[in-house]
Amino acid sequence: QALDRAADIDTRFGGRFVQSIDGISGSLAQRRDWFYFINGYEGDRSASEYRLRPGDVEWWDFRSWK
Repeated sequence: QALDRAADIDTRFGGRFVQSIDGISGSLAQRRDWFYFINGYEGDRSASEYRLRPGDVEWWDFRSWK
């Protein structure tokens, strides 16, 4: 929800995973996707399952998953 308030996003798998942010989309063919981090740690579950707490720092990185 925090990302959705800050950017134009599209999701997949029933809203559990981010497909695109501001028009930049993940790709199976190019093996690139969006990954999120909270306080410097890569998410270990769907971002929709994580509740941000006061002081948390969230960021998204578009990169290869090869």
